[in-house]
Amino acid sequence: MLFDERPKEAKEDLYDREEELEQLRKLASKPLVLLTRMRRIGKTSVLKVFLKESGLPYAFFVRTSS
Repeated sequence: MLFDERPKEAKEDLYDREEELEQLRKLASKPLVLLTRMRRIGKTSVLKVFLKESGLPYAFFVRTSS
């Protein structure tokens, strides 16, 4: 679904993010990688798709506002 507000988890739901996924693949061996940009552009979606495809062990934490 293209305009769903929830983060995407499948590669086919992403649009034009191959470059970002490739950058994450190259950086996967680093001890720390930060994804920073303005709000609501798909950082979480790109990360979730990458983690799902990579097969790497991971822990995913989400900060919620109260």
